[in-house]
Amino acid sequence: MVLFIGLGSPRLVLSTLVTLVMGLIWTAGFATAAVGHLNMISVAFGVLYIGLGVDYAIHFCLRYKELIAQGNTYSVALSRTARDVGSSLVLCACTTAIAFYAFIPTVFAGVAELGMISGTGMFIGLFANMTILPALLRLMPLSREHISPKRPTGRLLGAVFALPVRHTVAIRTGALIVGVSALILLSQVKFDRNTLNLRNHESESVSTFKELLAQGKTSPWSLKVLAPNAVSAGNYADRLSLLDVVDKSVMLDDFVPTGQDEKLAIIEDITLIVGPDQLESEKEGVHTTSEQMAALGNLIAILEIYSRRQSDSRLTGEARRLLDALRIYKARLGELEESLKIKMLKSLERSLLASLPERLRGLRAALYAGRVTKETLPEELVRRWVSDKGHYRVEVFPRENLNDDEKMSRFIAAVQKVAPDAIGYPVIILEAGNAVVRAFQQAFLMSFIAITVLLIILMKRKTDAIVVILLLLLAGALTGAASVLLDIPFNFANVIALPLILGIGVDSGIHMVRRMRTAPPVNGYLLKTSTSRAVLFSGLTTISGFGNLALSPHPGMASMGQLLSIGIGFTLICTLIILPTLVKWK
Repeated sequence: MVLFIGLGSPRLVLSTLVTLVMGLIWTAGFATAAVGHLNMISVAFGVLYIGLGVDYAIHFCLRYKELIAQGNTYSVALSRTARDVGSSLVLCACTTAIAFYAFIPTVFAGVAELGMISGTGMFIGLFANMTILPALLRLMPLSREHISPKRPTGRLLGAVFALPVRHTVAIRTGALIVGVSALILLSQVKFDRNTLNLRNHESESVSTFKELLAQGKTSPWSLKVLAPNAVSAGNYADRLSLLDVVDKSVMLDDFVPTGQDEKLAIIEDITLIVGPDQLESEKEGVHTTSEQMAALGNLIAILEIYSRRQSDSRLTGEARRLLDALRIYKARLGELEESLKIKMLKSLERSLLASLPERLRGLRAALYAGRVTKETLPEELVRRWVSDKGHYRVEVFPRENLNDDEKMSRFIAAVQKVAPDAIGYPVIILEAGNAVVRAFQQAFLMSFIAITVLLIILMKRKTDAIVVILLLLLAGALTGAASVLLDIPFNFANVIALPLILGIGVDSGIHMVRRMRTAPPVNGYLLKTSTSRAVLFSGLTTISGFGNLALSPHPGMASMGQLLSIGIGFTLICTLIILPTLVKWK
């Protein structure tokens, strides 16, 4: 829909989509040949290619449409479009590819593969937009009759177009103040390493898992320490148990019960009172319907006596609820025919007594319990805690809820201070998050330096390159500040949106500056040109295409959509409102 509104022609939209799809197919083919596989991160190349590829096509199509509206022939319009926009597209492809290629040297394989595929995809997209798109526009020439004549600009829209011209000083001052404020907030930007927060919090599995995390004794996220022998394992367990962040530490010796003499004496007393023979369940036999109904009546009578004699308690309350249910059940049975009554009675028997024989056998076995030692522990249990080479495992459980990143980091740091080789899922989460953060920090630093150098070399006016870079930094700072104010921390999902924001920011700035230098508007209103419309609609296309992820019930996808929409929104403001004031000023 945004493409139709922005391009204003079904032929231009069709040409754009065909070019986009062909470029995406070629990029996927390159990924197959060069890498051979995709992972959870590199698969995002599709999102990045679509977001940036459509940007190239929109700029080409709108400049072509503008030249046709000015009365140029189709051949001249295509030739001038390739000359006017082509140089900008080449520069955009180079700068964006460099930004992606900067991910290749990082130690995180997923990020490195994403950089290789997406970086090459930018050149593939450039080739598609400079070959397939012009050919399609030549085959499906834009009808002059369908090009709407320019309408007089309304007062409100005219005021918007005039903003950078009439309020230059105010916009520069406001940008400076907002930029400094954003820089102050950047120190509070967080990266959420917890992959559990990327899942649907309302799903039963996630809510149950979080309940387990909140209880230290049953937390599924624990740390493991490998000790060379039993003595060393005992020392680790004792020292770790003293830590404030540790609820308990467990080793094989902890499976040997304490106070066995007292417990065995109690079991002997129970055996004398109950007797094992009393726990034998009757063999299953065939009972008639009348016998089963009589048994049901006896059960109801016993429950009635129990509920009258016993004082109010939780058990008495449960007995009364069961009594009421059985009364209703018996009354309904009397209304059924024989075959259905037999089926219902068997169902009731299964519900009430199916587990009784096994429970009685378990209780009977418990009455024959003997002394437990390490030598009598089950072999399967021993293998889980002692290796074939005699190494002992010590498992450390947290006292706090590890769903909180700070508490997780504190727990890991305290345990590894005692046992540096402690490992477990919390360590994996922490180190994976650190690896991603380091990879993106390294990649963005390298890409920023490379893009800056390239812009300075290729742009005739060096100050133009400085303007583009400064606005890119401003948009990035505003995005980071917004993530703090709106409590949208970076995570494994939304961090993928950053290269797309970076690419669109660089490309938009290049297009606007190049238009000002190669074909400046006569009236000086840069916002009234096709280039400005292309920047606006390419950004809106990306937001509408991927920003709707913000409404997803999946927290990871929702945060990606939110961050992408915010980042591109700030990029558009910086490019369309602030950049014209700086270009004119210089």
